[in-house]
Amino acid sequence: LPQDLADVLALLAGFCFALTNIWLLRLQHTPESSRMVAMFGGGAWMAIACALLATRLDVIPPLFAIPLEHASLSALTAWTPWVLGLSAAFLVSNFALQYGAARLSAHTTAMVMMSEVVFASVSSVALGASELTWRVALGGGMIVFTALLASHAHTPKETST
Repeated sequence: LPQDLADVLALLAGFCFALTNIWLLRLQHTPESSRMVAMFGGGAWMAIACALLATRLDVIPPLFAIPLEHASLSALTAWTPWVLGLSAAFLVSNFALQYGAARLSAHTTAMVMMSEVVFASVSSVALGASELTWRVALGGGMIVFTALLASHAHTPKETST
């Protein structure tokens, strides 16, 4: 069960991500450029709406309340390549997601999405952003076990001739 706002947001994000994959599969005959514009446009509008709501609820400070007197131009320009590189990586990953999700079966896409949680947890621990607890390890193990069971259940059976 969700323990705080971050858990609720993570569950909602996972649900919306799965819903996006379903719509990508359903709209596979729509031109790719239209799907791309819809996905990025929807993501941008959702990000703006969430930022405005979080500012209104005092979850994050307003942009203009952040003091900029300690920020120098050289510090800001030092971050520019990182921001542009990360933006390009997100763009490529979204292209890859849309290309793959529109061409794979829903079962295969679901299997890939389940493994994503495990990779995100391992990366988070490896980068020092979180620590590996028994709950995280148990949850990751259950996801891997479920993926193995599901893949075994959908493996074509050999027929003897």
